[in-house]
Amino acid sequence: MSGSIMTLIFLGVPFLFFLAVLVRGALRTAQQWRFDRLARIDAPVPVVAETPVTHVALPAVRRPGPPRLG
Repeated sequence: MSGSIMTLIFLGVPFLFFLAVLVRGALRTAQQWRFDRLARIDAPVPVVAETPVTHVALPAVRRPGPPRLG
């Protein structure tokens, strides 16, 4: 009788651990989907600009040492 109980414990504990990991993954995935959906709903609507600024001319920066070629 005690051997069967030990077998159930030996096989049941890893099974319950595996089941807990699966349930945890499913709950975390559902939560992430929910947060992503709410973030998309709350996100501001992008405004179309006439001309996007792709390059801004910055002033030259003096660097110590000899001048660099190139």
